[in-house]
Amino acid sequence: LPLGSTASRSPAAMANLVGHVWRSGDAGARASSLPGVSLHDYGKAVTVPGRKMGHVTAIAASTDEARSLAIEARELLR
Repeated sequence: LPLGSTASRSPAAMANLVGHVWRSGDAGARASSLPGVSLHDYGKAVTVPGRKMGHVTAIAASTDEARSLAIEARELLR
């Protein structure tokens, strides 16, 4: 099948979760409750410094707003 449009739908940002440990539920729910934010937990059982454990993505009206949301969500998980 042909690919669809590659045009940007809205400004977005992503923040990696490297070496983070958080309790599933409360912290993840708070981060995911921010408007336009999604948490992507890779489900890795062992945390090692520098190991990517997941990421958060954020969409918003502007790139700056999306970046701020992604950073805010990441901070909620610390």
